[in-house]
Formats: sequence, structure tokens, C-alpha cells
Amino acid sequence: MLGAALIMNTQAWAQTIVEHFDPEVDPAVYITRYIQDEAFAAWYNEYYPDLALYDALGITEGQYNEIVQSLESADECEPGTILRDGECVPEQKGTTGSAQYATQGAGLQIGVGAVGAFAIALAVILLLWLPKRIRKWYAQRN
Repeated sequence: MLGAALIMNTQAWAQTIVEHFDPEVDPAVYITRYIQDEAFAAWYNEYYPDLALYDALGITEGQYNEIVQSLESADECEPGTILRDGECVPEQKGTTGSAQYATQGAGLQIGVGAVGAFAIALAVILLLWLPKRIRKWYAQRN
């Protein structure tokens, strides 16, 4: 009887831990974070030292080990690919990096060009208008 109560108590405790993890999120996300993020691993180990991460995620130890092995073998894929379901597949990327920078730079280039054209036009107007104005002013002064 005591053993059954202890198991039920442990399961209830594990269930409260599971509530910290979103069941809609792939457990690999949490396992990756646990492996790569020392602060997360320290937090988890401090607050739940007697509960394995796979129990908290509601998966078996075998599933946990498979995910860890797939994460470790992810480095075996070519650059630009990731390991998904045991196969290297192309990474999906959004518009970031140089493409985004090139788009942002276009507005700056247009602005610089417009300001330069305005400055040149103003210089031409002054060069054509100013000598006439100076001659007229000099003629009126004498």
C-alpha cells in the first residue's frame, strides 16, 4: 500500500512538472535547450533533482536517448541542412541577412542620390543666376 501511495505521489509530482512544459512543443526543443543552455539545465537540476527530464516531458528514456543521439548526429549534415527524422533536409530560412540588408540599403541609396541631384541643381542655378545678380548690383552701385 505504501509503495502504491508513493508511486501515485511521484506521478502527481511529475504531472505538476509537466505543466511547465507546453505539450504542443516538440520535446526535442526542451531537450536541446537542456543540453545547450547551462542556465536552463542548472535551473531544472536545482528545482527538480529527482525527476529525469524525460519523465517531466512525458516521454520514455528510450525516446529521450533517440532525441539526444539525433542532436549529436546533427553535426553530420552538410552546411545549410539539418537532421529531421533521420535525414538531412534543407534549412528553411526567411528573408534575413544580406537580402534584408540589400532591401534596407535601397532606400538609403535613393535618398543620397536625390540629395546629390538637388545639390547639383542648386549649384547650377546659383552659378547661372549669381553673376547676373552681381553685375546688376555693381552697375546700380556706380
